[in-house]
Amino acid sequence: SATPGSVLKIVVNSMRSKGPDDAAAAAAAAKGGEEGADRMNVMLAYLKSYEGMGMAKFECTSGCSCEPKPAVDALHSLKQSTIYLVRLLVSQAQRCEISVTLLHNTSSSSGQHKFKVSGIMMNEYTGSDITEKLHEEQWLSQLQATAHGGAERAAGNKSSSSSSSMEASKDEAKQDIASGSAQEPAMDKPS
Repeated sequence: SATPGSVLKIVVNSMRSKGPDDAAAAAAAAKGGEEGADRMNVMLAYLKSYEGMGMAKFECTSGCSCEPKPAVDALHSLKQSTIYLVRLLVSQAQRCEISVTLLHNTSSSSGQHKFKVSGIMMNEYTGSDITEKLHEEQWLSQLQATAHGGAERAAGNKSSSSSSSMEASKDEAKQDIASGSAQEPAMDKPS
């Protein structure tokens, strides 16, 4: 959408199936069993691009709960359009409503507000997976910065790094991300 204030409502069944122990798992989650036991990973894919993009709020609005993402910006300075992910940890519910609201705020110099949700994925949250430590945008930004840095070296006629050193650089970035020491690179804003 490109109309501020418009809302996309997505309804999912966020109940986790564990086979024969379903009733026991549901009872444990209802009693506040182990931390995170009642949560599911919900990943919403959206388009991020370099012009005309807006901002949106992601939140659980009915039947389930999650920590909202109040201002997801679909604008970036890379001259490409890329799919990014927003992660919500939602409580289990037969009918979980997630709303994506297009905000009036925009960081686009054109004043446009385009925001496009392109997909949804859901899986069990175990509380110990690596995504607990990572925010998907940080991971994607770090990988893009690594790739972008390689292109700058090649364009600057500096000695081109071999594919093995490029792979080593990507491996280092992944290790930084996994350890939580990676920082999201500063994005240049259009003037």
